[in-house]
Amino acid sequence: MGEIRVRDLRFSPEEIGAFLEQATGGPAEGIATALLEEKTEGWVTGLCLTVLSLRHRSDLDRIVTNLP
Repeated sequence: MGEIRVRDLRFSPEEIGAFLEQATGGPAEGIATALLEEKTEGWVTGLCLTVLSLRHRSDLDRIVTNLP
């Protein structure tokens, strides 16, 4: 039986970048990716909510910077 740890459930910086590129259809900036990793701790739910916030906007850097 395998063991799943918290770190196995979180996205790595590379995975966050790939997720953002796929979800937004454009390149993910390194700064935005690093800030999202810090603010969401790599949790996919936080990343999905951020992408939902971008549906009608394209200012990823500003949105990520203003996250609590």
